[in-house]
Amino acid sequence: MVFILPSPEIVDMTELTIVGLGGEYCLETRDEIPRLWWQLQSERHPIQQGVRATTYGVFQNVSADAPFAYYGRFFYLAGVAAGKDEVVRRPYYSAVLKGGRYAVFRFTGSYSEMTRAFDTVMLRWLPESEWKLDSREVFERYPSYRIGDKDLPMFEVWLPVSEKA
Repeated sequence: MVFILPSPEIVDMTELTIVGLGGEYCLETRDEIPRLWWQLQSERHPIQQGVRATTYGVFQNVSADAPFAYYGRFFYLAGVAAGKDEVVRRPYYSAVLKGGRYAVFRFTGSYSEMTRAFDTVMLRWLPESEWKLDSREVFERYPSYRIGDKDLPMFEVWLPVSEKA
């Protein structure tokens, strides 16, 4: 079955701090990432009064100041937005999503489709586009929704981009 890829919206984002749980992964071990989300659910309680807060999955290249490498090792942070002055203690980590231009892909579907959407964006859209990744973080955004809604939730893939020369 072919995954239908929506066209991205090119947006400018302001800086945002994310706090959560993280670990180092690669393509072969990324199936372990959902454990971070389960742990985040139990420790940070992103569900309040029946509404799940907006959450973020941040991919950080383990090599500083280099673009995210699909086939390389990366640090993944599952978290929520926080104030930039929030004090972070173990086992939590923080990441600052730097402002700038991003290509944003919005999907409606189950969370199990997120990996396929991410792969399609990175392996099909990016190489064929007029954009290239820069050294800022690639991230997923899971917008807030009311628990029990019959509609499938929306999720987003944000790529930090600049125009190819």
